[in-house]
Amino acid sequence: EMFQSSASPRFDRPDIVNRAASEAIVVALVMAHEVGHLLLPPDSHSRSGVMSKNIALADVRNAIDRTLVFSSDQSRMMRASLTAEPPQRSAAALSPPSASK
Repeated sequence: EMFQSSASPRFDRPDIVNRAASEAIVVALVMAHEVGHLLLPPDSHSRSGVMSKNIALADVRNAIDRTLVFSSDQSRMMRASLTAEPPQRSAAALSPPSASK
């Protein structure tokens, strides 16, 4: 598969919430990152920005300042994945599984 079908956030930096931002800012940042995983090819982490592998205090500050962004390539790929035609599925794939007795 070209894109991931699930996301598994892990947040192990509660100190960031206490020092820099409200919980809502951190949750929004994590959500944006995970949506990126759903719309980008696997292993799309970057050294900086929303898709950075680890959230640093500076990232939270940039999120507050609205300067933490996806790269231009990531933005382009996400827009393309949102506007692409969905793959065609066969009628058999769309029908519910039959109950076995």
